[in-house]
Amino acid sequence: MMLSLSAEVEEMERDEERLHMLREAIYLADEILSEVKSNPRAQLDSTVRAKLIHGRDWRMRYLKHLEEGGPMLEAGDEWSMHQGHDLAIEWGHEVWDENRIGLRCRSCDDWVQLYDVEENSSSTLTVADLYLEHETHTVVSWRRDLDAGIECVTCGAVDEKGFSLLEASVSSWFDAVWNG
Repeated sequence: MMLSLSAEVEEMERDEERLHMLREAIYLADEILSEVKSNPRAQLDSTVRAKLIHGRDWRMRYLKHLEEGGPMLEAGDEWSMHQGHDLAIEWGHEVWDENRIGLRCRSCDDWVQLYDVEENSSSTLTVADLYLEHETHTVVSWRRDLDAGIECVTCGAVDEKGFSLLEASVSSWFDAVWNG
């Protein structure tokens, strides 16, 4: 019984950390936008401004969803957000993510997913392993109804249908929160 309670406490702490990170991202976007508005000498590219506003507004809707007891994003939800964007499988660029590989959205200039790269002693293939195999390949996200996935265009170029690396369901609540 003690083990179960310990796991629940750890999960609650991780959830609180996620909420804190969302609040901080919203706060930082507001600070930047406020500074640009109040300082005539501060310049912000219109594309960067649009990305800031879009990201802040999405995070505000998602934060409200979580605070009201809604579930976290699933993989299919994350891929749906970046459908039609310029995606790449890349290694981390910063000190905090240097031994991680993941799916990066170049259009949004943000990570979609990021995984630690560790020695895998089991025969079970992880998402990080898949990303390592397709590191230099062209990938796209797709969505059909409540299904989404990541497709490797490079591997599937022969049959022009692509090769699905990963597939997952899109949460039934996702579209309402995403579209506001």
